[in-house]
Amino acid sequence: MEKQPDEPSNSTVGELPSQYKRMSAAREPSNSQSSKIVYFIVPIIVASCLLWMAHVQWKSSSKVEQFHKNVEEIENQEKIRIEGVHDLKETLQPFADGYRTDNFIPKHNLAICEIKGNFPELNAAICCYLHNPSLFTAANKTISQDLVENGLCSKEDSFRMTTWDKWTKYVTDKVCHVAIIQHPLERFSRSFVEICIKQKACYNCQDNVDCFMKKLLREHSPLAEGLEGNYRTYVTHHFSPQTWNCHFNRDLNKIQFLKFGGSKEDLAKFLTDLDKILGEQGVEADVRSVITNEINKIPLELTPEEQVVKDNIRNNEDLFRLFRNLYEHDYILFGYSL
Repeated sequence: MEKQPDEPSNSTVGELPSQYKRMSAAREPSNSQSSKIVYFIVPIIVASCLLWMAHVQWKSSSKVEQFHKNVEEIENQEKIRIEGVHDLKETLQPFADGYRTDNFIPKHNLAICEIKGNFPELNAAICCYLHNPSLFTAANKTISQDLVENGLCSKEDSFRMTTWDKWTKYVTDKVCHVAIIQHPLERFSRSFVEICIKQKACYNCQDNVDCFMKKLLREHSPLAEGLEGNYRTYVTHHFSPQTWNCHFNRDLNKIQFLKFGGSKEDLAKFLTDLDKILGEQGVEADVRSVITNEINKIPLELTPEEQVVKDNIRNNEDLFRLFRNLYEHDYILFGYSL
């Protein structure tokens, strides 16, 4: 026979059984002093929270309004118009295909992307020394003595990665991929003095920065549409945005940035970061020490002529607006302040 559940014990009509009395008693409010304090404090806490939330919301709204105000100030095309350029409302697109050269060091699983204007000869010399130091011994040279376009490793087939076949074969996901980056304004100033003033190769603009940037912008605009295949010129290669190099559009999340600069602080930070990466890739301490000492031998500060170009652009509202049109994404992607 199925067992019946226990029934509550007999009790007087109108009176709850004892077990229910205990349950009911547990729900009865307490008249203790602590309960009165709680009832007094809770409304104060709630009111304080509401006041704080209102303050935060007001403050956030103010920040949003200020942000939009700043954007309008920057993008107000009626305020600033630059003669000779039909529309400066949008910058060049952030990425483009076709600009990539890697220096590959197989024994250390390391590839360093080379960007024109960012000391490519020094990049190649460092990587060559890591790749095959015996070449330097045989040539009786050091890293600082191999800062030429066709350095000691220029004929090493497995060293220079410039084609899809080589990239897909050698520069795999297991390889530490690094790009050397420079402040956009410093890079432009160095390249402008070298290519425009010394070599006189900048669209017959000579030392006229305004003339050159307007023509450079027009030259880059069709390239930004798709680079016309892999088309590039000597000038566009040296002055293209850094974001157009290294296949950042494809491999951005796989590439580490090494920021290079001419100031003592920037150089010290670069050397520290480079040494860390090389150590992680198994480069011996004595080899890293040689590289650091060799870099310190090279004068890397802006020359007086380069500094004049930099200051001229930064202090001229129209010139800097043109400059931002070309290189704003370099500032954004690599974390430089405008």
